[in-house]
Amino acid sequence: MFHVYPDDGPAEHGEPERRRPNTESPITGGRTPEVCVSEHVRAELRRSGGFTGRPLHVRVDSASMPPADAVELVRLVSAIDLGALPTSGAGLPHGADLMTYELMVERGGKRWQGTVSDPSVPASLRPLLQFLTRYSQGHSA
Repeated sequence: MFHVYPDDGPAEHGEPERRRPNTESPITGGRTPEVCVSEHVRAELRRSGGFTGRPLHVRVDSASMPPADAVELVRLVSAIDLGALPTSGAGLPHGADLMTYELMVERGGKRWQGTVSDPSVPASLRPLLQFLTRYSQGHSA
């Protein structure tokens, strides 16, 4: 569980200076708002295809991420109705220049795994795919 503390303000006369933990994130850019992340989320993304053909692989776990990134990951996954997403890539458009995303998400004891491809990526998944792509560029997978 992550606890993110509000600014404590200046110390009272005679007290040691109070500081909150460093919650800065290179991905979300700045400090986390005052929140407590108690939900555990894991995600793994494998991206292939595309014009350059550079594969991407990233695995994240909210329990081991900087708090600001963990908050964002939980927020993004919480916004997705995993039960409504397709699990198979059957019927997806194919082409060497189209991105294909193999995604696994675990949240609240439930696991969703599936494959989606451009241009048919569900709108609800796009923010999570973008976050995971940015995260992979700022951290080693």
